[in-house]
Amino acid sequence: MKKHLISKWTALFVLLGTLFVLCACDSQSAGGDETTADSSVSQEPSIYVIVRSDNGTKEETDGAVRLRKYIREELGMEIDIETDWIQRGEDVENHRFAHEIIFGNTNRNESIAAYASLNIGTPDMVDYALSSSGDHYVIAASSGNVDDAVTQFISYLEANPEMMHTAPIDMNDTRVHDFPLDDITVMGQSITDYRAIVYPIAYNQQLIADVQNISDLIYHGLGIRIPIYNEKDKNVPADGKIIRIGARADEGILNAGSFSYVMDITENGIILDSTDMYNDTRAMEALTDLLEGGMAAGGTLALDDSCDVRLENPVDGPRIEIAAWVYGATSLDKEEQFAEIKDCGFNQVIINKTSDAELFHNHCKWLAKYELKALWQDGSMYISDEMLGSETPMEDYININENSFLHADITWGNMLRDEPNAKMFDLLAEAYDIYDAKTDDKIPYINLFPSYANEQQLGTPTYEEHLKQFFDKVDPQLYTSVDIYPLNIASGINSDYFYNLDVFATECRNRGIPFGVYIQSVSFNKNKRTPDEQEMRWQAYCALSFGAQDIEYFTYCTPISTTEDFKDALVDLNNEKTERWYGAQSINRALHLMSDAFMQYQNLGAFTVNPTSAGFMKFSNQYKDFDAIADVSVTYNRPVLIGAFASDTAEHSRAFTCVDLGDPGLEMASPTEVTVQLTEATTATMYYKDTVTTLTPDENGCITFTLHNGDGAFITLGN
Repeated sequence: MKKHLISKWTALFVLLGTLFVLCACDSQSAGGDETTADSSVSQEPSIYVIVRSDNGTKEETDGAVRLRKYIREELGMEIDIETDWIQRGEDVENHRFAHEIIFGNTNRNESIAAYASLNIGTPDMVDYALSSSGDHYVIAASSGNVDDAVTQFISYLEANPEMMHTAPIDMNDTRVHDFPLDDITVMGQSITDYRAIVYPIAYNQQLIADVQNISDLIYHGLGIRIPIYNEKDKNVPADGKIIRIGARADEGILNAGSFSYVMDITENGIILDSTDMYNDTRAMEALTDLLEGGMAAGGTLALDDSCDVRLENPVDGPRIEIAAWVYGATSLDKEEQFAEIKDCGFNQVIINKTSDAELFHNHCKWLAKYELKALWQDGSMYISDEMLGSETPMEDYININENSFLHADITWGNMLRDEPNAKMFDLLAEAYDIYDAKTDDKIPYINLFPSYANEQQLGTPTYEEHLKQFFDKVDPQLYTSVDIYPLNIASGINSDYFYNLDVFATECRNRGIPFGVYIQSVSFNKNKRTPDEQEMRWQAYCALSFGAQDIEYFTYCTPISTTEDFKDALVDLNNEKTERWYGAQSINRALHLMSDAFMQYQNLGAFTVNPTSAGFMKFSNQYKDFDAIADVSVTYNRPVLIGAFASDTAEHSRAFTCVDLGDPGLEMASPTEVTVQLTEATTATMYYKDTVTTLTPDENGCITFTLHNGDGAFITLGN
C-alpha cells in the first residue's frame, strides 16, 4: 500500500515538473514583455529577433511589444523580443542574432549610427529613421515618435509580408521633424548661440520645473536644447550668452527703481529678475508667453528690447487691506480661482499652507501673478494650547530659514493664533517677537475674541481686562485683529456691536496699533443671517469709522465643516459665484477708490447722531472734540455714525465717515439726507460707492448728501 502511494506521488511530481518546464519555456519565448499567443495556433517562425535596449524607455518597450503583436496576429509568425544585454567584457558583435530588428537606442553599431542621424537637439532633427543594414533592420526614433515609427514599419510589412523570413529588403525611410519656428533671434542673433539657462541655488524642485519649461519650449519650438545649471554649478559657462533667472544682482536693473519683476533682453543675454523667487515665476511667464506666441505664429521669433517688461511694485505705501478667508474651501487648486479673488477686489487672502508641495508652489505663483498677499495659516507655526508648559524653545516653533516663503513679497503675515485665551498671552508675546525679528516687515498675526465671548473663553472676568492683558503683554505693535459677527436672524443686531468696536479700537488707537475687523459675509449657525450687499457694506463702513484699516470677509469660500452649519458664502461649495460675490465686488471697488485718501488719516474716534434705543448704537467713549464739524442734521432725525479723522500730512487735514444706522437688512421708505455744517472747510470731496464727488459748502458752511439704508461715505475736508 505504501509503495503504491509513493508511486502516485512520484507521478504527480513528474507531471507538475513537466508543466512547469513547459510554462517556463513558453514564458521565455515571450521575452518577458507580453504573454504569448494561444499555443494551439500553429505559427511559422520568423528568422528575425526584435532586439531592444536593456535600458530602453517605456515608450520603446511598448513599441516593441506592439510590433511583435502585429507580426504574430496579422502575419502568423512567431518572433521573440530580446534585449541587448551582454556580460561585461564580451564583444557585442560576437553575441548577436543572425537577423535582428534593432529597435530603439541599443548598443548595436547600426543603432548608434541611426540615432546620431536623428540630429536630436538641433533644428535638423528627424522624428524617426527606418533602414536595413546587412542582415538587420534598424528602427530609431526620437522621444514621442516611437509609435509613428512602428506604424511606418508595419506599413512595409503589410506590403511585403515575406520580409520576416527573407533577407532584409532595401529600406531607408526618415521623417524630418516639422518645428513651428524657423529661428529665435535675440537682438538679431540666433538663440543657437546661447550656452546656458542659469537659476538661483535656492530654487526648489517646483521652481526648477518652471525653468525647465523654458528650455522645453525652446526645444519644441526650434529643436535647440539649452542646458540648465544652478548658479553654483562649476560647469556654468564662464562666457557667452545665457538666460539668467533671479540673479537679483544686475546693477542696471537694481538701480532702476522699485519693481515686482522684469524681463530685460540685451545683446549679452536675457535677464529674468524680480523681488523674490515667486515673482521670478512672473518674469519666466513673460518669456514663456513670448515663446508660445511665436510658436503659434510660426516663422522667426524676434526678441529685442521692445519686448522688455518691467512691472513697478504695485504696493507703494499703505492701503486698505481687503482680505478673503479661503481656509476650509472644498478645493483651491485652479488659477482661475485666484483670478476671481482678484477680480472681486481683494488684495489679501487668508489661506492654509498646504502640505502638497506642487499645489503650494502653484498657490505662491498665482498669488504673485494676481498681486495678492497671503496671510498663511501654517499649522507648523501655530501657537497651540499644548505648548503651554513645553520645554521646547519657542525658536524651534518659529523656525524660518533665509529662503523661506515667509520672506517673499506674496506673504503679508502668518497666523500665530486665533482667539487665544489670556493664559496664552505670555507665550504669544515671545512668539510675536521672534517672528517679527526673523521676517522683518511680515505680520505675526493674532486675532482676538469678540466681546460676546464668555469668561471661560476669555480667561479673564471681563472683556476690557482681556484686551488690557493682551495689549500689555503681547504688545502687537505691527497689527492685530478682532472678529465681530453682528447680524442675527431673530434679534437684529448684536446689542454690544459698537461697544465692541469702540473698546477694541480705543486700545489700538491709544497704542498706535493698526487693526482689522472680520465682517460677517455668511451664515454659519441657525442664529446668524447671511448678509446681502448692503449688510456687508454697512459692517465695513462701521469698522472703518472706528479706525479699522483691514476689512476681512468671513468667509469668501464656503467652508466644509462638521461643527458649523455654513450657508453659501461669496463662492459656494461648487466654487460658483453667488450674488454676494458681486455685492462684495461692488463694496471692494469703493474701498479701493478711497484707499489712498483714507490711509492718509488717523482715526480720532467716533460718535453717533440721533441714536435710538437700539442697543448696538451704544458706547460710552463718544468722541466729542471733532473741530471740523459744527453740527449734523438728518431728515426724520434718523441715526448716523460719524468717524472722525485727522492728518498732519494730507492736503486736507480733516476727514470723516458717515454711516446710516438703519438696520441694513430692512428696506427704507426714503433715503436719508444728511446735512453737515463745517467749521472752516471750504471744499469737501466725498467718496461714495464708485464715485468721487466735490461738495461745495453753502453760505452757512453746510454740505448735504444722501445715504440709503446700509450706506457709508468717506469725506475729506479742505480750504
